[in-house]
Formats: sequence, structure tokens, C-alpha cells
Amino acid sequence: ALAKGEVDLLFGDGYGLAFWLNGTEAAGCCSFVGGPFVESRYFGEGVGIAVKKGNDQLRLAMNWALFRLWEKGKFADLWLKYFPVNPF
Repeated sequence: ALAKGEVDLLFGDGYGLAFWLNGTEAAGCCSFVGGPFVESRYFGEGVGIAVKKGNDQLRLAMNWALFRLWEKGKFADLWLKYFPVNPF
């Protein structure tokens, strides 16, 4: 509907929309306007990675790896390499 001009504005998930905007379906029709809407009372705090319930070994390993990337200042670089939206 947005690409066809049937609607003027869309409010949605920034990550999903960023992939759509950079893909072939959007065909350059649209762009982000304004800033990101990141109100924590609506969207929560940060992002998460799901692991199977009870798999504490994997959960702890992921948490440790992410902590070390953040501590070394590499997290933002990796994030921006693989995700088109900058949350920083």
C-alpha cells in the first residue's frame, strides 16, 4: 500500500522496514522521516536473543560474548555491519 501510494505514512518496526526499504520491493518509493520512536514504555528496553528455555549454557555464553564485544568497543561496529538501522 505504501509503495503504491495508497497510504501516506506507516508506523512500524524500524528493523523490518529498513530491510524492506533497502530491498527490491520498495523500489526506492519511500524513506524514513523524523527520528526513531524508541519510547521504552511501548517497546521495552533494548533488544534480545531467544534461546531454548533451560539452555543456560548457551544463554550464558551468548551474554558473555556480547558483554566482551561491548567492553572492547566492537559491538556497534558489528551491529552496523549486519543491520541497516543505527540504534546508537
